[in-house]
Amino acid sequence: GLESQSVPSWSQIIEYIISKRSVYAAIILGNSALIIMLYGLQSWVPTMLLRVFEWDLIQSGRVYGVVALISGSAGVLSGPFAVRYLERRNQTAAALKVAMAGATISAIFLAILAFSPSAELALTCVSIASFFVTFPLAGTTSAIVVVTPNEMRGVVTALYVVITSIFGLVLGPTLVAASTDFIFQDPNAVAKSLGLVAMLVLPIGIALMWNGSEDFETARKSATS
Repeated sequence: GLESQSVPSWSQIIEYIISKRSVYAAIILGNSALIIMLYGLQSWVPTMLLRVFEWDLIQSGRVYGVVALISGSAGVLSGPFAVRYLERRNQTAAALKVAMAGATISAIFLAILAFSPSAELALTCVSIASFFVTFPLAGTTSAIVVVTPNEMRGVVTALYVVITSIFGLVLGPTLVAASTDFIFQDPNAVAKSLGLVAMLVLPIGIALMWNGSEDFETARKSATS
């Protein structure tokens, strides 16, 4: 359609988001499940290595830093290929399908992490979870662009970044800490808490993303019309 150069008002943007709420809930809130796992990992893995496997602070920080850098970067960079692969096979809502897969695999390996007897197995789980938790992120960011009309993209993308970051920063580290202190009541249960939090947020994220993937194509078409 013709590009309107006028910037829409907040009420118009909110109205549009509400009219496509299942899709935005899938991309923004569903995706927050991944961001919560990501921030949980980032804030607690060094502590886990310290408490559970009795590594020293420098070693645990350095090793996790390398794992996060390599696995996380590989995840971010390879995710878009998976999205394009599905799109070429005419899969609708490819980015959400990749996000559901990424969240599920991450959560499974965080659950296995909870029962890892050795630091080597624990770090293997952390590496795989770090890869798959970042795997969908580029796709979901582009999905927000695809379902949003051109003149609203800047504002809606900013909202997406702010909301997912707040969820991640507030809930990721806090839920793990709360679980360690109040559920397991054991400072050494950090790995168990990471697994538990992943298993709690996963079904919510999947439900929202599944629900939104049904309406994704409609939203994409109305964004470009």
